[in-house]
Amino acid sequence: MQRDFQIAIVGGGLAGLTAALSLSRLGFETAIISPSPPPGYIDYRTSALLPSSVRFLQSLDLWTEIEDQAQPFWTMRLIDDSAATRGAGAVTDFTSQEVGDEPLAYNIPNAALQQALLKKLADTDITFINAALLQTDFSDRRAIKLSNGETVMSDLVVAADGRHSLCRKQSSIYCHQVSGGQFAVTAQLKHSKPHDAISTEFQRRGGPFTLVPMRGDQTSLVWIEPEETGAKLAKLSKQELTIQIQRRTRGHLGKIELLSKPQGFPIQSQVAQKFYAPRLALIAEAAHVLPPTGAQGLNLSLTDVATLADILSTEIALSEDPGSEAGLALYESRRLPDVLARFGFSNSLNFLTAAQSSFGQGVRKAGLSLLRTAPPIKRQLMKLGLQPVGYIPTTMRL
Repeated sequence: MQRDFQIAIVGGGLAGLTAALSLSRLGFETAIISPSPPPGYIDYRTSALLPSSVRFLQSLDLWTEIEDQAQPFWTMRLIDDSAATRGAGAVTDFTSQEVGDEPLAYNIPNAALQQALLKKLADTDITFINAALLQTDFSDRRAIKLSNGETVMSDLVVAADGRHSLCRKQSSIYCHQVSGGQFAVTAQLKHSKPHDAISTEFQRRGGPFTLVPMRGDQTSLVWIEPEETGAKLAKLSKQELTIQIQRRTRGHLGKIELLSKPQGFPIQSQVAQKFYAPRLALIAEAAHVLPPTGAQGLNLSLTDVATLADILSTEIALSEDPGSEAGLALYESRRLPDVLARFGFSNSLNFLTAAQSSFGQGVRKAGLSLLRTAPPIKRQLMKLGLQPVGYIPTTMRL
């Protein structure tokens, strides 16, 4: 059986669902190709959405569905948790008032955003195909062979199939990888003291210990350690892990209670050499994977989608071909500078934060000292972190 669409999106994660909603609104016949998640799977992670990402979700009429579950935070606090500097001079605050009148970010459960997207997509003409991709071939159009025996023909395939993207591999696009030998543990916490809408990062040898505020008296934890240590943490019992978390918060949030099952994953950064091939656009983790330090992941993915939508809205007026070579080349030229800049910055920041050597720790401390004593440099750095580098999609602009 063969089915025809103008756009086929491979991958049903947050990026793929958002792409489907955004691109279908331009009038393209759109399909989402993705196998159903394992029974009982719940994503307990959260995402800190930048104001530019919130504006994009507002343009899709999504924000009103999830705003009451999002926790804005106005301060990002870095605490040097090494024994030598703990105490006076160990705290560096980045506040929203230094760069504008919006919060630094809004922290929202991934599951809440996914539910809102699925609800919105249920009211569209988008076709959901519950199958996995087996092979994709290019002729005049893309032919996608699926695990259910079907073949999908499409003018444009949007690869949102994750860091191990089969679309990318079958298009022979090389991926540059950086392994930091680290492991991240995430969980949701309840606590007896208020978080005061402050995101707090304890900077420690081996990796940061980050507490991102959620609604009410809850907080999302992102704990990074060397790979062997982190993998062991993820296997601890609920009671043992709670004790370890309590020790490292140093009473910052009072008494800690673990609300969710901890989830763990090794940290590996990567960026694709190209963001497109004939009739194929890479978005989200198919194109780039960054360490969780700096909370750039989903924000970068949403910027990919918003940029592609900008270009395809022009393609409608010109050739009505969503997979044109010119449009895909323009997509890459608009996204590559931003992704490469954040890839370099995030990996450098992660290296310095997790540095085990005295030299690395010294560089990190000197950098924080400079930011505390040079407000103009600090403000410029914050501005770069809050909006895309280079091209800013129309739906993300103030």
